Amino acid sequence: MQLRITRNRVVALISAAVVVVLSSTACGTDPVAGSASSTSGEDPAAVASPTPTADSTDPPGGAYRYVEGLCKRIDFSMVEALAPFSGEVTGSGRYTVPFSSANCSGTNEANDDFGGGSTRVDVQWLPTPRLAAAEFENMLSTFSGTAEQVAELPGRWEHAVQGTGNGINDTAASILVQDSNLVVRVEIALALVQAQDRAGPTVQSVAESVLSLSAEG
Repeated sequence: MQLRITRNRVVALISAAVVVVLSSTACGTDPVAGSASSTSGEDPAAVASPTPTADSTDPPGGAYRYVEGLCKRIDFSMVEALAPFSGEVTGSGRYTVPFSSANCSGTNEANDDFGGGSTRVDVQWLPTPRLAAAEFENMLSTFSGTAEQVAELPGRWEHAVQGTGNGINDTAASILVQDSNLVVRVEIALALVQAQDRAGPTVQSVAESVLSLSAEG
């Protein structure tokens, strides 16, 4: 028996086969992540590029924190023993992120045997130890220019230099300290007082007090 297939039936068979193939393909394929059919809601670019992290070689922070009311909390007992203040030590503090600072000053009282003087403390709390070390280096030239003699000073800090004399006052001493993220400068200048041997330890004691207070936070 001879099989006869009309032209219309051939077209219908071909169309049915195409529908079957397309249906089976669609059922066996999962949506591609990041494509229009994805329901995750994530931007493909964001997934491929994670948020960068901070430089691990210079992490923010350090061992020291800003001290509220620092000027009234510093231990000035050695300064007072050398030359009493005529009043309270005054100053100001600025707490900002990421740089904070404090400046303190006091007038040492004059009398018949003593021409008076002044004591000053400048403190910087910096974002990182690396920036504090850079600030210490930047301040060295100015610090050294005001002292007659400058020498490195060992202690509990990372870096420190001490200056003696300034060509104006009978007794003058200063210290510049950097430890972790903290930079401290202390100066004392007294007229008509021959106490140069005591001035050095005095400014050191003030710097150590600032470090202790800042470590407590």
